Amino acid sequence: MVRGSKQLLTAAMLVVSIFAVSINANDNVYNVSALYEKKSTLKGKTVKVKGTVLKITRAIMRKDWITISDNSSFQGKDSIIFTSTSAVAQNLKIGDKVTAEGILELDLDLGFPGYQYPVIVQNSKFSK
Repeated sequence: MVRGSKQLLTAAMLVVSIFAVSINANDNVYNVSALYEKKSTLKGKTVKVKGTVLKITRAIMRKDWITISDNSSFQGKDSIIFTSTSAVAQNLKIGDKVTAEGILELDLDLGFPGYQYPVIVQNSKFSK
């Protein structure tokens, strides 16, 4: 009977872990490293990241540029920029824990040296 209980418990744990993974996939929640790793697949799609605000650059090209990190890394990249015109973005501070959501875009070139973004998230919204 103990052996059967262990098998039942193992099967239940497997179902729970599969369900938990599908919840994250349905919510489009990714870590920073996954955005870089899966960038081709995610191009043009809505993505979410839960992380910490590292840097804020306000009112550049009528947008706020918010750098987010979640302690993950892919090939040395450990943060990603979200651009936004939302009022919530204007109230963010460095160190805030947020969920950032927007459209992942690739190879944005603003036409100035140093302003090329291989991966960036545009039209973003934030919640604390």
